[in-house]
Amino acid sequence: MAKWSQLPPELLEVIANRMESSICILRFRSVCTAWRAAVKPPDRFINPFPILPTNGFESLFGGFYLSKRTIFLLSLPPNSSRNLNSNVCPNYWMIKTGGISPGISHLFYPLSRTHVEPLPASFPNAIDLLNTRVHELGQEYVLEYVNHVRSNDYSSLYMEKVAFLSQKNGDCFLLTIHISGKIAMFRSADKKWVVIDEMQVPYDDVIVFNGKFYAVDNNGRTVVVGFDGADTMTLVAKPVFGGDRKCLVKSGQDLLLVDIYNAIPIVVDDADHDHDGHGDSDLG
Repeated sequence: MAKWSQLPPELLEVIANRMESSICILRFRSVCTAWRAAVKPPDRFINPFPILPTNGFESLFGGFYLSKRTIFLLSLPPNSSRNLNSNVCPNYWMIKTGGISPGISHLFYPLSRTHVEPLPASFPNAIDLLNTRVHELGQEYVLEYVNHVRSNDYSSLYMEKVAFLSQKNGDCFLLTIHISGKIAMFRSADKKWVVIDEMQVPYDDVIVFNGKFYAVDNNGRTVVVGFDGADTMTLVAKPVFGGDRKCLVKSGQDLLLVDIYNAIPIVVDDADHDHDGHGDSDLG
C-alpha cells in the first residue's frame, strides 16, 4: 500500500478542488511537504476592494470598498481555561473576523456588524490552532464607505446584503439590492454598476448558490441572475405568499426560501383599563 505522501499530485488536486473552505485547504496542505507542493494555497481576498459608484449609485462619499468577513466555530481544548481571566470558559466560541489590512483582523458579533469591544473576560488571550478545531461556518461581504465614516446615520445609508462571485480568470461579480428595490450588479471587467430594470415587486434578498446568483422578491418569486443581467434572468420558483420578508438560506445541498415575520408589539391603552387593572373586552 502506498504511503499518503506518495499519492499522485493529480489526485490531491482533485480532492482539494472539492473543498469549499480555506480552512480545509490549509489543513490539507499541512499534512506533509508533498501535499503542500501539490496544492496551491487558497486565494487571498484583497481588502479593501474599491468600488466606485456609477449608474444609479449616488456618489455620497466617493465610493465603497468591499470587505470580506468569515464566521468560525472554535472548539477549544479542555485545558484552555488555565489561560483565561475567568473561571467560566465555554468550550465553543462562534466568532466573526474581518480586516481592512493584511495581518490585522477585527472581531465582530456573529449576527451583526458591530465590533466586539472590549473582548469578553472569558475570551482566550491566545488560541493554539494546533489544538483547536476551527470550522468555517460561512462568509459575508459588506459594502462600506471609502472614507471610513463611523456615524450611525451614515453607516445606515447602505446596509443591503452583497453576494460575491469570482471566476478563475480573475473577474468578479457583485449582486446587491439597489435603494429602488431593483437588483444591481457590478462587473470588475466593466468597472461599473448596472441596475437591472426587470422588477415586478421590490427584491428582498440575494445569494450565491452552486456558483450562481439567486434573487427573491417580496412575493417569493425567485430568479437566477446571469452575468449579463436581465438578458439572462431565469425564473426558478413562482411566488409563494406569506410573511413580511423573504430570505434565501443555504442548508446543506438545498436552497431554502424562508418567510420572516416582523414582531409587532401589543400596545395597551391605559384608558381602556379601570383602576382595578381590569378592562372591558369586546370578545364576548
